[in-house]
Amino acid sequence: MKQLTMVFAILFTCISCGQEKIDLAGTKWRFFVTEDVYNYIIFTRDSTYISYDCELGVKFFGRYVVSADTVIKYQERSDFETDPTGILPDGSTHLTGKETILLLHKNGQLFFSEEVKYTKDETYVEEELEER
Repeated sequence: MKQLTMVFAILFTCISCGQEKIDLAGTKWRFFVTEDVYNYIIFTRDSTYISYDCELGVKFFGRYVVSADTVIKYQERSDFETDPTGILPDGSTHLTGKETILLLHKNGQLFFSEEVKYTKDETYVEEELEER
């Protein structure tokens, strides 16, 4: 029994060592739609995030959790919680509210899908974060 416990402890240690620890706090990640136009996600130190969609021109806000190699974004609201003009149809992406979004961290990138890969912005300085 003692040997079996030791084998499991060693096995668990080996498996844990193989996983990359992800620390997103204070980082910005970009997905380039064209050469000069990109979406971004800023992960703050208080486990919240701001995500910008350049095609919609909308910012999304929420909380995030890192679990192994997966980033779980709990989107809570967007810039457009209401439509003051009354011209947006029900279900418009501009009015998107609560949503859960998964990103996979692999080889130093965040994958939303095979086509949508975010890379870390190495020039980002956390103080750039604008007021919400």
